[in-house]
Amino acid sequence: CALPILFRQNRPAPWANVIYGPDPTYSNIHDSGCGLCSLGSAMRNITGNSSITPELLAKNHGSYHVKNSGSSWALMTEVPPIYGCKGVRIGKDKRAAIDCLTKGGYITSVGSGKSPYFGDGHFVLIRRYDKNKDVFYIGSSWYKGLAAVSNTAPYTWDQLKANGMKMCW
Repeated sequence: CALPILFRQNRPAPWANVIYGPDPTYSNIHDSGCGLCSLGSAMRNITGNSSITPELLAKNHGSYHVKNSGSSWALMTEVPPIYGCKGVRIGKDKRAAIDCLTKGGYITSVGSGKSPYFGDGHFVLIRRYDKNKDVFYIGSSWYKGLAAVSNTAPYTWDQLKANGMKMCW
């Protein structure tokens, strides 16, 4: 079963139409906010600070938006310390991922290809590791809630890599 965590999505109100970038020519959270939503969910759950929302992150850290594409990878390491969290690059190191998750952390991961990554690139939150099954559970900000079928499907680390994983933090 899913852990009782809060998970932010980029499609619903109140922030779907908020511009993510330094000016109105940039796309909004709905179209480019998966990195904000994944990172924001991790930081919100670690700190308990309910003011950490995709809207807050878009307004305060819009300079991390690669125009009409999505979040710069630097967002994942440079912004967390501002909110009392760590932003450590772990790459594709399964052991480091397991260590992070078993110590109460979360992992943001980016990739492109097959589910849970798709299209030209998508950030997800790796939220839980099941040691008995050796699988990971994700949260994708594109799908409604952690109960969505795509967010309850287990993935092995090798599947995540084969499906397009590029980097993890």
